Amino acid sequence: MQIPVDIISGFLGAGKTTLLQKLLNECYKNQKIFLLENEFGQVGIDGALLAEQNVEMKEIYSGCICCSLKGDFTQVLLETLEQVKPQRIIIEPTGVGKLSEILAILRQDILKDKLTADNIITVIDAQKALMYLKNFGEFFKDQIRHAQTLMLSKTKDINWQEIQDLIQALKPLNTSAQWVTTPWNELTGSQILRARTPITTYMTTHLPPIIKLPGLQNPGGYSTKTYHHHQHSLSCGCHPSGQSHKQTPLATDTFQSWSWENPKKFSPEAIQKIVTSLPEEKKYGQILRAKGIVPGENAWIHFEYVSGNWDIVAGTPQPTGRAVVIGIDLQEEQLNQLFEA
Repeated sequence: MQIPVDIISGFLGAGKTTLLQKLLNECYKNQKIFLLENEFGQVGIDGALLAEQNVEMKEIYSGCICCSLKGDFTQVLLETLEQVKPQRIIIEPTGVGKLSEILAILRQDILKDKLTADNIITVIDAQKALMYLKNFGEFFKDQIRHAQTLMLSKTKDINWQEIQDLIQALKPLNTSAQWVTTPWNELTGSQILRARTPITTYMTTHLPPIIKLPGLQNPGGYSTKTYHHHQHSLSCGCHPSGQSHKQTPLATDTFQSWSWENPKKFSPEAIQKIVTSLPEEKKYGQILRAKGIVPGENAWIHFEYVSGNWDIVAGTPQPTGRAVVIGIDLQEEQLNQLFEA
């Protein structure tokens, strides 16, 4: 059995240890954890901060585990598997380490059948990211390019438009990673780990229960339905005239989905304007379903839309604002303008 390995990467001072403490406290209490800390220097400060955590820990000093200490790093991992027998390994590399080289070490022949990379997170200091991009591009870009989840830290005093501009500047480096823009104290550790889930899956499986938000009324009413998917043989009888699945158009041939992620804050009235605009078929396409959870001016907002019926309710904080629209002949540019106006 392969042991999962989490990597908490990020440039100097981004907040890696703070995030690690949160995950240890909230997500890994019932697991046997081995923590590997790498300090680029002679003294381990982060190790002292984490010493009170109930985990096995090893610190490697005086270099970077992805280059000068590669052999030491590999040996520590092999000894850990043999002696500690952890259920999970967490690596916090030095802020000047390259994430790609950490991952390459895990893919060595001697380790690849024993370990598997699980959560790969890079923490980004939102206040200093553009300066790091300009001055330390080789290391900073590498940490962004190879992450599954990109977490912005120190966002409390930055408005949503500045955050969105930063994301647009960095996104070309990694178009597949999921972003976390919400202040960490508003999220649980589990929400942070689930943030790597693709947006369409996340919106389908991880939305919290809805709580009615007073003040907004939908004259059409709204009901929540549960849709079931089942698999069947070629002659399952669920298609007309004995038509097989092979002869039936796939959903991807008929329906489209549009996904949107943005830290923009909305008022309930602004969301109401959006959902009441969605039936404009000539402008936006034929929209069958839409849902989203976005930051509000005072609280998070959760909206649901099904073929003309809609509801707006109170939401719980999420890694970032998200929305998904499903329909036919979707006009993506018009939808972008609708949500970002």
